[in-house]
Amino acid sequence: MSELPPPSKRNLQLRLDLQKCIGNGACQRKYPEKFILIGEKAELIGGVKQSSEYILSIDDNQHDFKKAVSAAESCPVNAIRVINLEDNEDLVRTS
Repeated sequence: MSELPPPSKRNLQLRLDLQKCIGNGACQRKYPEKFILIGEKAELIGGVKQSSEYILSIDDNQHDFKKAVSAAESCPVNAIRVINLEDNEDLVRTS
C-alpha cells in the first residue's frame, strides 16, 4: 500500500463503479464497514446508487481514510475511487 498523508478535514467521497466491479471481494475484506458483496458485485453500505456507480460520503478521520484507500488499492480492476470533493482529486493512484 502506498503511503498517502491523511487528509486534513476534507470532504471525502467513496465511488464504486459498478461497470468495472467484478465482485472480487477485496474491498469487503479491507473495509467491511462500508463494502458488502451482493450477488456478483460489491455495494457501498449506506451509499446512493447513481447510474452505474455507488457514491458515499465518508468521515474525514484517520481510520476511515486509511480503510478507504486500502479498499481502493486492493481492487484488481480499479473500480473504487476516493475523491477529495474540494478539488475533485482522486486520492488513490492506480496504474
